[in-house]
Amino acid sequence: MVTNAFRPDAVKECGADLVEVSLDYASPVKHDNYRGVPGLWSRAYWLAKELYPGVAVRATWYGDNTEDILWLASEFPGRVVCMPAVLREGSRYYILEMDQETRSRLRDAGVILPRGCDHSRFATVDPYLNVYVCPFVRIYVGKFGIEALDRLSRLKGCPAAGQTIKMGRRNLVIGETSEG
Repeated sequence: MVTNAFRPDAVKECGADLVEVSLDYASPVKHDNYRGVPGLWSRAYWLAKELYPGVAVRATWYGDNTEDILWLASEFPGRVVCMPAVLREGSRYYILEMDQETRSRLRDAGVILPRGCDHSRFATVDPYLNVYVCPFVRIYVGKFGIEALDRLSRLKGCPAAGQTIKMGRRNLVIGETSEG
């Protein structure tokens, strides 16, 4: 589960195998101003501390927050994943490239640096079955159908047929292909 920590108590209680908490800045003011939500940094930091070491701190590198990410790496050793920023110019998206010196500093501090952005490997499905390319960049790509969820439920490691999954305000019963 990847979260901005709008509801940290609910995230802590959900029992997810892995939680990634989004923290981009060491400063509550900078983080909250960027996100536009007062108090969000405090909730995200609290959640990361509560779940450590069973948490990943997901930081997006914007070019102005290298020192912040290094501080996060000292607070959460071995648990910080740094993603490049995906920026928009008109109707095109591009990945902000990090220079080699910054990459080396972050890597030396134990920050995990994936190659490129994970947009091409993962998708996000919200409680209403809307599919987005990323939990943070809300580019809508379509709707996840009940039939597709049913097919996925038959894969090894997925919930058993007949099991109810709570998704926001909806309950989905695995194995059923119609709502009602």
